[in-house]
Amino acid sequence: MGLLSKGPLVGVAFAILAAASSLRAGDGDGAYGRLSADGSLAGHVGGVSVGQKPGAGADLRLRYLEAAGIGVAFAYTSEVRVLSIPFELRPLFPIRFLKAQETGHAFGDLTLDSLALEIGPSWDLSHRRPGLLLGLAVELPLMGSARGLFARLGFGLRFSAAKLEGEGASTQGLFTLGLGWHEPVRLGIADAGDRVKR
Repeated sequence: MGLLSKGPLVGVAFAILAAASSLRAGDGDGAYGRLSADGSLAGHVGGVSVGQKPGAGADLRLRYLEAAGIGVAFAYTSEVRVLSIPFELRPLFPIRFLKAQETGHAFGDLTLDSLALEIGPSWDLSHRRPGLLLGLAVELPLMGSARGLFARLGFGLRFSAAKLEGEGASTQGLFTLGLGWHEPVRLGIADAGDRVKR
């Protein structure tokens, strides 16, 4: 298939379809556990394709209020080893939640709100100079809650340092498909002002 072997794709697709068909309306507040803590920690493992070469990858991400975050991602193929530090912006959750636009259906709301724009430095570990990663990703909740199992689909463009400096190097596409766990964590940022006032 070029990106990944058929086995993992079929398994992830089946899990997504099963979750989407089984989930009904959520708890009614549109948060689905996202307000139980001011932060979340998410880690994923799965398959990647870097410049049409298949491989494996993993990432770990720390987010604040499910709206912005930072992560570290590693991709490995037979030809390259790529380390990236993406900064995420996930604007739809705060916008939709504050405007009471959540539908009450956990799978749809959490999927739509997970749409993320990414930008950050990216290294081919065989070179010292960092390039730039621009990406777009979405995460599908397989358990209908902010805490639990998610499928992650991502697409990015890697611009090498030579490309950024106008030396004509090619741009690589980076695709990811993986499974991971999301866990709410208390960062203590949201209530920092309250503690100061006391």
